[in-house]
Amino acid sequence: MQKLKERNQSRSRGFTIIELLVVIVVIGILVALLLPNLFGPQERARDTQRKNDVKAIQQQLETYYSDNQHYPAELSTLSTEGYMEEIPEDPEGGAYTYAPKTDSGADCTTAANCATYELVADLENDNDTDAESYNGSGGFYIEESINQ
Repeated sequence: MQKLKERNQSRSRGFTIIELLVVIVVIGILVALLLPNLFGPQERARDTQRKNDVKAIQQQLETYYSDNQHYPAELSTLSTEGYMEEIPEDPEGGAYTYAPKTDSGADCTTAANCATYELVADLENDNDTDAESYNGSGGFYIEESINQ
């Protein structure tokens, strides 16, 4: 009788494997449900930074156009000629896409014939209300020259 009592006491001291597995599964489900909510605000903040950067660059491109009657062939011209201290980069590294065009829509090779441009940022949230398609893919924020 004593041995039976000792055996029952030793079993009641811990959890069974099934109980532990159930707890682990429940925790896993909760983490899976909460994880998108933890990273969503960070993505939106980076996308907001991208939009603000593109608008700041656009403003300086328009100032450059007002002074020179054409757009620069490369974004780096804005910093070398004093329009911007430095060209903003994407919050996760890399550069924004700047595509200057001639009046006929061809790629611009020399600044003197750059009449329009597209300035593009790749957004993390493809469902952003400002997201557009660019080169066949979705999820881009695009600003175009005012002179289009």
